Amino acid sequence: MLCRKLFDLRRIFGSDFVDVFSMRPIVILARASPEREYVEFLKHMLRELLLVCVGFAELRDIHFMGVLSYDFSTHSFDVSNKVCVIRLQGMLEDTIDEWERSLKNIARELYAKKMGYLVIYSDNEGILRKTQKILDRYYPRYTSIELLDEELARKLISSMWGCINPRSSETLDEFAVRAEDKYYRYLEKLAYEYSPQIPPSKPLNTIESVVHYGLKIFAIRCLQDRGETILMDPRGDKAFDAIIQDTEHGEVIIKVETLYNAKLPARKIKETIETTRGRFGVDSKTWIIVPNPQAILFANRILSIGNELDGRTRLLTLDIEKERLIPIANMLNEIFI
Repeated sequence: MLCRKLFDLRRIFGSDFVDVFSMRPIVILARASPEREYVEFLKHMLRELLLVCVGFAELRDIHFMGVLSYDFSTHSFDVSNKVCVIRLQGMLEDTIDEWERSLKNIARELYAKKMGYLVIYSDNEGILRKTQKILDRYYPRYTSIELLDEELARKLISSMWGCINPRSSETLDEFAVRAEDKYYRYLEKLAYEYSPQIPPSKPLNTIESVVHYGLKIFAIRCLQDRGETILMDPRGDKAFDAIIQDTEHGEVIIKVETLYNAKLPARKIKETIETTRGRFGVDSKTWIIVPNPQAILFANRILSIGNELDGRTRLLTLDIEKERLIPIANMLNEIFI
């Protein structure tokens, strides 16, 4: 029997900032380590989270070395729908008071902003203490993190972006950037190659449409390689992406669910299951395919829905290295157990 809480971000960062629903910005106070940089990994992860929360994500990254070179008192700092990173590394002691004044200005505005992430990334203990004290007073919606287990973080990166294999020579941040890029390039290539043969149900002009179509093509290719008989509705029926006649399972409905702008991923998965069963009958078998980032980051919520089912629904994601569909629970077991 699989335990319900397979994904535990606290083992990597000491805090879980994923399993949180918020209408306002979330501040992440990240303790930097010069020997083990992880800010690029964190940025890419938060982008994936924001895509689920609001449907899109912008980035703002400001890096200060030694002194502050930006006047926060005269410029609005809007984190709505953004991943904003303020890096404070190698800061001189006499800049701490200046940072305190700046942070107060930022914190006073956060209540009026929409969902987003503000990462304060610093290796200065004085800055970290001051920041925590100010946030406690002006904006307590924050969490503190640090990188605890780099090897586990590498496993998480691999699973989040298609089971990409790490290279021994690359840093954690380098691996995260390469894995994320390779994953999306792979899906983009599928969309480019197959769209003339299998017309997409909607224009491929958003990240959601490209990812949805790429996952659909990936699933079809995997199933064809197994010799399955595949039916696709030429009318583009949104109730399913494909139907297979599986020798072991009989008729199976294939449904891709990207979870972009879903806000509550588990609710979206449950609605998908209910819609499919309403269309095909309560005894229908369904395989729901979820993009890797969402499948891993929201695994606990998603699998809690799966645990309530009666075995007729499988929750799957991608292994692009071996070109196979893999149950989400199996992938989490490989990481954390």
